[in-house]
Amino acid sequence: MSVFSLLQEGFLIGEVSMQEVTNISDSQINTTTRETTVNVISHTICPKPFSFYNRLGQVDREKLAALLKSNCDNVVGWFRCRSGSMPEPSLRENAIHHHLRDLLGTHYQNFLFGIFGEGSNMNHTTITYYYNFYTYNNGLFSPQKVAIENLGDTAQSEYKHGSSLNTESSGSDSYRDILTSHKKDMIDKVARN
Repeated sequence: MSVFSLLQEGFLIGEVSMQEVTNISDSQINTTTRETTVNVISHTICPKPFSFYNRLGQVDREKLAALLKSNCDNVVGWFRCRSGSMPEPSLRENAIHHHLRDLLGTHYQNFLFGIFGEGSNMNHTTITYYYNFYTYNNGLFSPQKVAIENLGDTAQSEYKHGSSLNTESSGSDSYRDILTSHKKDMIDKVARN
C-alpha cells in the first residue's frame, strides 16, 4: 500500500521573520537586502479531505476555526500529500490557497503551499518521493527554497530552537511519555537476564 494512497492535508504552524542584511563590497559600496524566512515548527493534520472547504475550493470559516483552534495566528501555510499527480498546484488548490490567504491574513505574501507526493517508474520497481513549497505573488505560484535547519552533524552545530507555540501535542512529550510508561518493564527484563 502506498504511503500517500489517501489524500492528506493540513496546516503548517510556525513563524515568519525578516531581517536586513548589509553587504559591503571591496569598493566600500553598501547594499542592504531584506531577507524573509518562514520557519515551520509544527503541523496540524486535517481529519479527512474537504474538512474545511467545499468541492469548489471555497473555505468555510467556522470549520477552519474549529480545526486550527488556538493556532490560527501561527499558521504560515498549508500542505497536501497526494500520489500519481504532478507536483504543481491544481485549480482547486489555487482557489483554496487564495481563500486561506484572505481569511488568515497573516504573512500574506509569504503564505506557503506545500505539495508532498510520490511517483513510480513504469514497472513500479522504483518509488520516488517529492516535495515542493510555493508562495503566490504577482499572479503566479513561485517555488521556494527549502533548508532544514536541524539536519546535520549535531556535534558541530546546535539545533535551532523556535519559539514555543501552542500545539496540541509535542512529539518529544509523547516520546517521553511512552518511554516512562515502559521503563519499569524494560529494567525488569534486563535485570532478569
